[in-house]
Amino acid sequence: MSFLPPDIAAAPQARGQRPGLLTAASNMGNLTDHQSGGGVTFFPDTCGISHDWPMECGDESPSESPANLLTFDPDDGPIAGAPFAVYAGLECGSAGRTSNRMRSRVLLRLRNSEQVGVERNFSEILVASGAPELAPDNSTSIVNVVATLEQWLYGVQEVATTTVGVSVAGGQYGNVGYLHVTPRTFEYMTSEHLLIKNGPLWTTQLGTIVVPGGGYSGIAPGGLTVTPGVDELYITGQVAYWRDAAPDVPDVKETFDRTRNQWMAHAKRAYVVTYDCLAAAAPFDYEAGSI
Repeated sequence: MSFLPPDIAAAPQARGQRPGLLTAASNMGNLTDHQSGGGVTFFPDTCGISHDWPMECGDESPSESPANLLTFDPDDGPIAGAPFAVYAGLECGSAGRTSNRMRSRVLLRLRNSEQVGVERNFSEILVASGAPELAPDNSTSIVNVVATLEQWLYGVQEVATTTVGVSVAGGQYGNVGYLHVTPRTFEYMTSEHLLIKNGPLWTTQLGTIVVPGGGYSGIAPGGLTVTPGVDELYITGQVAYWRDAAPDVPDVKETFDRTRNQWMAHAKRAYVVTYDCLAAAAPFDYEAGSI
């Protein structure tokens, strides 16, 4: 009796990338060699607030000149984004597998999970950002949670935080913000008709770009672990990313493990992800109140 090797068919390919951080954020192009090691620093053009100035008829005296009446705010400080790498690894026996095939497969493996890795790292940035945690009137209502976050980002009113007796002033953000949610929370928003499909993006009724991040942890600012039954939503200013022009794949012939006769391939890509100006969070208690 003879045994034939299995007939290896072509693998089915993905239909497309799901909506997420890489489809919603502004792609700022390729990282330079210096930026891959040192990160990206820039002065934002999307921050700042306006002031009111009453107009009166009649001649102005020197003491009432615009220079004496107007408020001049200090420049915004620089925003610095630290680099990080997302990678995928693959170990396979060498029988029936060429180096070119291994290179192709590890690149596909990175592509499959690359966005999740970027979202996971950006989620860690938000958790460590020192953003205030706002206190919705009803944290079991996704409508109330989203309304609290948008009111704070775009409005002028102070909003209460989960720290008793502490409020934070409204951000008065005049541009489109980003709302970062877990896929679970995204579905709760869908059930309450909070979302609008706008080309490749999802937005709220107010135009805030909603990012359903599969890599988002749902952890509160400064936290270490997930609170059972609670997803933390974050709202920020504009989000942008830079990345290497192409993934780096070391020569798989050089990484071959000859002692075990195993291909050892990996592919990685460096990223920098930033948000402008403002960030805040709010808890959505999906377990206690459903929708």
